[in-house]
Amino acid sequence: MKKCLLVTFIIVISCSLLNAQELYKLPPKEVIDIVSAPPTPEISISPTGDFMLLAGYESMPSIAYLAQPLLRIAGIRITPKNTSRQQITFYTDFTIKKKNIVLFLKYKKMLEKVKSLL
Repeated sequence: MKKCLLVTFIIVISCSLLNAQELYKLPPKEVIDIVSAPPTPEISISPTGDFMLLAGYESMPSIAYLAQPLLRIAGIRITPKNTSRQQITFYTDFTIKKKNIVLFLKYKKMLEKVKSLL
């Protein structure tokens, strides 16, 4: 009787452990497309308003970069490999555009709407 109970207990435990190890599931294609889409470039307008700088950047830093060792000194994260502060945003391309009246006015109106909401 005790052996039968012990065997049943072992079978139940082993079945529950086997079910706990599920395979890695990928999210739907729509979610992958959203996460891997390039981010909207940062915009900076010159003080005179004649030129606009579009700065493109990576959406996420690489895992290899994030895995590098860090020195945490006085609240600053220093990367010993580069002997510099840890930088998370890496700019990939810059585009300078001359003022486009329509685009500039749309951008200015959008900024005014955002400021009025704050």
